[in-house]
Amino acid sequence: MMTMAVYRVTPDGKKIVIREEHEVTPIRAIPLSDNWPPCRCTRHRHHAAALR
Repeated sequence: MMTMAVYRVTPDGKKIVIREEHEVTPIRAIPLSDNWPPCRCTRHRHHAAALR
């Protein structure tokens, strides 16, 4: 099991808790709908073409 908390740090260094720490269950595979779109730069263009 893993735990997770969400907080924000202000510019003066104070920690503001947004969500208290709680247990989470990690997923094994990320659904394709949750991925970022393919990169369109020249370095990664062939990867984007392969996904089409």
